[in-house]
Amino acid sequence: MASKKVLTKCKFEEGEKVLCYEPDPAKTKVLYDSKVLKVVPEKDEQGRKFCKFLIHFQGWNSTWDRYVTDEFILKDTEENRKLQKELAEEAQLTPGGNLYRKERKKRVVKPEPKPVVIEPATIPIDDKSMVEDENVPVPIDTILLPKRRLPDLEFPDNLKYHTGYNCYLAHEKNTLVQLPCQPNVVTLLESYLRYLARNNFSDNKATKKKRQPEVLDKKQLEKRYIICVEVLDGLRICFNTFLFRKLLVNEDEQAQYYEALKVTLQPPVNNIISQNGEQDYNNVQNGEELDSHENKNNVKVKRENTRSSTSQYASSQQTCSDCSLTKPQCSKIVKDMFEKARDEYVSKADSWKAVPDSVYDEEIKQPAVIYGVYHLLRLLENLPKILAKTEVDGEKLSIVYSYSNGLLKYLSTQTHLFGMQYYVKNEMDVTVKSSASIRNHRNQKNI
Repeated sequence: MASKKVLTKCKFEEGEKVLCYEPDPAKTKVLYDSKVLKVVPEKDEQGRKFCKFLIHFQGWNSTWDRYVTDEFILKDTEENRKLQKELAEEAQLTPGGNLYRKERKKRVVKPEPKPVVIEPATIPIDDKSMVEDENVPVPIDTILLPKRRLPDLEFPDNLKYHTGYNCYLAHEKNTLVQLPCQPNVVTLLESYLRYLARNNFSDNKATKKKRQPEVLDKKQLEKRYIICVEVLDGLRICFNTFLFRKLLVNEDEQAQYYEALKVTLQPPVNNIISQNGEQDYNNVQNGEELDSHENKNNVKVKRENTRSSTSQYASSQQTCSDCSLTKPQCSKIVKDMFEKARDEYVSKADSWKAVPDSVYDEEIKQPAVIYGVYHLLRLLENLPKILAKTEVDGEKLSIVYSYSNGLLKYLSTQTHLFGMQYYVKNEMDVTVKSSASIRNHRNQKNI
């Protein structure tokens, strides 16, 4: 007798308008107006069928399009709209397509305590979801695309040494990075934005071969600022999502992670300008005098800014024939406008926070507020493999690579962030290790 073939039938169709939950577990649970861009049938490791959906969040950049499974998606009905409104009110937001934008831009929401990805979750799928056996769980993964090979990021030699030695200490010397780290990943990303703000939000690579420094108006600065914030926020989300699955190298580090979740944290105090000139991480936020190498870079930046003003004088003199002002007066106006716009975005970068202070009070901490530079480097090592499973390509991929490589160059100059003073001998209790081992075994089963 011929076997009965089970057809794959998905709950949602391409082009369908739906409501979708925020896929980032570290954020407040709300529903966004969304659209299904693509439906992709898949099979799990047991050969059972399910569907994944490429979702676009209305009112937000397509960089944030995500693949999700159907438990994240609801039909656009009156009942579900009521649920959307209730969740939005709980989160103190306005329901609709701009929720995603408002939450990321304004950072006014105090997120509810939500567990970060410690153990990959599983969901039961019923016969409506195209799975042959309704009792078999299917792993959730919001990034599920065919593999492609992307080039590695450009690690400076000193960072290659630090990442290699870091893993050697963890594997061979029973030595771990001391947690919580100061500065943490959040502080480092905020610091990098402050550094970029003083360089017109350029990673320097793009402008390296230009004969004259760039002269940017307010709109150009705003565009670069938004792109920088999106890239850095994306790195933070990646770090929170993949730390446990990809960035911890052994059971000792996994056990240490669970212990670190219990520690009470305080938001870092960010000094805009260091008063004592010491090489502490507060200085990183300005790109100020951290060492002789960076000091030279700062001098170079200041000189370029001076040359920028000079070039503006020259360009303005060519247009003064149509202006009632004298050439020096016109040049001064152009110069003042540029400096005002630049100072505005420097100030904006100085006040930017990757996460609200309330995150430090949450019961389950985000990995990005616990870990620091060594694990951030591990993320950047793995980033090409992570990006290979996403829809990010073309110009967007180039932007992510550009700023990620710039971040590596920046970190390579911060020599005070590295050293044995940031390590501790592993003295983890055997029962703690055993508990972490059980959790890890459960993770491996579910992945």
